[in-house]
Amino acid sequence: MASIGSDGAQQTQGELQISSSSTTSNSSRDSDMASKLQKATSLTIQVLQEITDDFSEERKIGQGAYGKVYVAKLENGEDIAVKILYNNTPEIDDVQFQREFQNLMRLEHHNIVKLVGYCYDTQRQPMQYMGKTIFAERTYRALCFDYMQNGSLQKHITAECDGLDWRTRFKIIKGTCEGLKHLHEGFEEPIYHLDLKPDNILLDKNMVPKLADFGLSKLFGDQQTMTTHTPVGTIGYLPMEFLHGNIVSNKFDIFSLGVVMIKIIAGDEAYSRSVEMHRGDFLDLALSWSASSHSRMNEDLVNLRALTRSEAILYAEKSSKFPVLVTVTAPPWRHAEEIPRTSVDLVVVLGKINWLSAYYLEKAMMIVIDNLGPNDRLSIVLFDSDAHRLMELTYMSDRGQAEARLKINELVDGRATNIGAGLQEGDQILRGREVEEGDSRLGCIMLLTDSNDMSILGQEISTEYPVHTFGVDNHDPETMKYIADKTSGTYSFVKWDAEDVRDSFGLFINGITKVVATSVKITLRAHEGVAISSIESGCYVNRLNSDEMSGEIEINDIYAGERKNFIIYLAVKEGNNKLVTIGGGYQSIHGSKRLADMDVFILRPRSGCSPAKLAMHRDVAAELARLKLVKELSILVARGQRLTFYNVDQLWDTVRLSEDSRNADEETMSRLGKCVAEIRKVACLPDLNPKQVPYLMSWLSCHQWQRATTKGLLYESGAFTLAQPGVSHADGKDSE
Repeated sequence: MASIGSDGAQQTQGELQISSSSTTSNSSRDSDMASKLQKATSLTIQVLQEITDDFSEERKIGQGAYGKVYVAKLENGEDIAVKILYNNTPEIDDVQFQREFQNLMRLEHHNIVKLVGYCYDTQRQPMQYMGKTIFAERTYRALCFDYMQNGSLQKHITAECDGLDWRTRFKIIKGTCEGLKHLHEGFEEPIYHLDLKPDNILLDKNMVPKLADFGLSKLFGDQQTMTTHTPVGTIGYLPMEFLHGNIVSNKFDIFSLGVVMIKIIAGDEAYSRSVEMHRGDFLDLALSWSASSHSRMNEDLVNLRALTRSEAILYAEKSSKFPVLVTVTAPPWRHAEEIPRTSVDLVVVLGKINWLSAYYLEKAMMIVIDNLGPNDRLSIVLFDSDAHRLMELTYMSDRGQAEARLKINELVDGRATNIGAGLQEGDQILRGREVEEGDSRLGCIMLLTDSNDMSILGQEISTEYPVHTFGVDNHDPETMKYIADKTSGTYSFVKWDAEDVRDSFGLFINGITKVVATSVKITLRAHEGVAISSIESGCYVNRLNSDEMSGEIEINDIYAGERKNFIIYLAVKEGNNKLVTIGGGYQSIHGSKRLADMDVFILRPRSGCSPAKLAMHRDVAAELARLKLVKELSILVARGQRLTFYNVDQLWDTVRLSEDSRNADEETMSRLGKCVAEIRKVACLPDLNPKQVPYLMSWLSCHQWQRATTKGLLYESGAFTLAQPGVSHADGKDSE
């Protein structure tokens, strides 16, 4: 196996001759080139055959007019790209090879592909000629580059509402411009690329663009405009002055850059429409792209709504715990591709499991892999008594997905005994990201295991990234919920059945790939004469200032179509009608956005008020009933009280006979009753600790975070599933 370094340890049999026509009188430039040539790594054709599996079809990643490109693996595990040129016409091939080689040797820039080695190897090979065996010379020419994990830009060209987010598109445009500027202005004698197009812009693992394919590039001296009859460029990227007069200047590349920019912003189809347009019409089209972008940026991704317990309180009446329902909603989008969502960095932490479960684990992982977008990244960690990285964070392009599937297919069965080690490894992967990536991308961990390792219950675990836990087989529910709660994740349990696996992991991935807002903060400010008694926010962090005049609720992230309900209890004095001002803000891919303040009022009639205005609002009643059931079950779990028919029935009677439940709608109470019935099914088991009931623990996780979880069967997992476009949730019910 070969290694690439600067010592030139691998030597070719033939020597690369630099054409005198490309030299210059500038002695400093000659000296610089000579130094770079000495450091260039030369490889034999035998070495290239070894690291590309003899140029196998499985390793071919591209093919162009001048050669084929293969991915090769060095002995240190690093991947490189090997471009081997065709050997059709030796004289032309030599000119082509030497031109690209010289240009690449000259160029060092973070937006230009880096040359890491070359091959110019002439061998004598036996062949039959007129009945005799003769030895003919064959020259192999190849260039080796850093491998670009995300392939060419062409693979990522889509319409403006689909594919890459605007932040990534802008980064690609900016990097392409900087690379081209280096060619034009980075040298005393500029270099013109002359074939700039999406196929010749490569993207590394971080979607950083690198200009490539300098076979047509030319070095220009003082005369920076010339006429040429040599074929250059690609139809569709050629300026009019070249088409009509074969004139080449720096404007050639600038025209090509403009075409590339339009395609990055709006896709191939939009560019095709623009070609035949009058200049004024094209400007209008470009402005519409800008307006569309700004429209999406200015549109509220998070909405607030507030409902008081009733429309009115009699003027002389006081209340120490007057409930106000605050609803935070991220509206569903008309089409999934329109969601301006945050890109995801997902680390899947897998515990080794038995061979039978491995079959379903593979199916589960394929659902996750197939539903991540090309701007999302995936890493895989496997743990038994220790943790091992199977795959670093990798963009889920076609190639990235293929690599992930291969890693999953290679899994072997075993026994997972150290959950802590797996989680620590997952945290390290996410912490290792660049600062900019951590700020702009959603990092989260998915833990999937059948382990009943309970040792982590007494350990401090990192709360930096949410861990969504999935328990299978004989896992420990208490441990799974403990990890999820500590990290702001959710706990699901999965029965190994093809349909359940599809539904369970589809539910999860459908959520994390629709995060439209992060760092959501709801602020509360009581008005004069009113105090905030308490805040009911489930597992979400809330803070109430000591003066009881202000407070806040923090939501880590929210999915498109998701809704969160919170109850604010107010101490209201006689006569107060202006209660509280609700506001806040959030982060999205467009930056920070402030939520408009909303004042909450109530009517204070002195007398003669209609009963309807004094009646409890059914949405508030429904939420209070749900919270009461959550609270009663949480107490039962915390006490470790044994489940019996009696205590489950007694608990349900306490909830359903309360004033809140009597005012709630029948549908809400029916749905909560079904949940209690599921818990009651296991109450007949002797000495059953409620912490060991997967359905109950997952139900609590679902309702404390108000986020859908799988509780064994999708039928039992309806609460808090994402709202669909066109479905109204004004009544405040859970989406089923």
